[in-house]
Amino acid sequence: AEEERPLRIVIEEGVRSIIETVRIEGHHSLSENEIRKQMLTSTPGLFQNGAYNPATLREDIKAIKLLYFRHGYLDTEVESRITWENSFPETRPDKKTGSEASSPRGTRHGTLILEIEEGPQTLVDNLSISGVSAISPGKLRKIIALREKEPFREYLITQDRNLITQ
Repeated sequence: AEEERPLRIVIEEGVRSIIETVRIEGHHSLSENEIRKQMLTSTPGLFQNGAYNPATLREDIKAIKLLYFRHGYLDTEVESRITWENSFPETRPDKKTGSEASSPRGTRHGTLILEIEEGPQTLVDNLSISGVSAISPGKLRKIIALREKEPFREYLITQDRNLITQ
């Protein structure tokens, strides 16, 4: 016979971590605004609570590196560091008595610092087109995306090759 047994699950929430400030250091070629647009990690505001999520920060770093890559910076490094202030216990009403009680759960506030090492920018120095006889090199230069003196983007080589061979 099946016997029913009560199950009790205890959840201890722990400390809330809030990112109060984001500082971006070491960026020279891209604006802070361009970099921040790549990030989901944010400070508290109207639509954000500023909660720190390590997985989101890892994705932010990948997005920033990709942004630099699209601008020809093939070796950009992004390091993150968080400086935490001390935790302060929260006060909230005790469910049984209704009086304010100190909770073991506190909130710590932190400053996220992103250190960017841009590395050198790779530009297209010389673009030569050969092996195509149906279209003149001058016309090809007008339709392909890769340009001299522009940032090198490897994916454009594939895109241009596909365009030419259509």
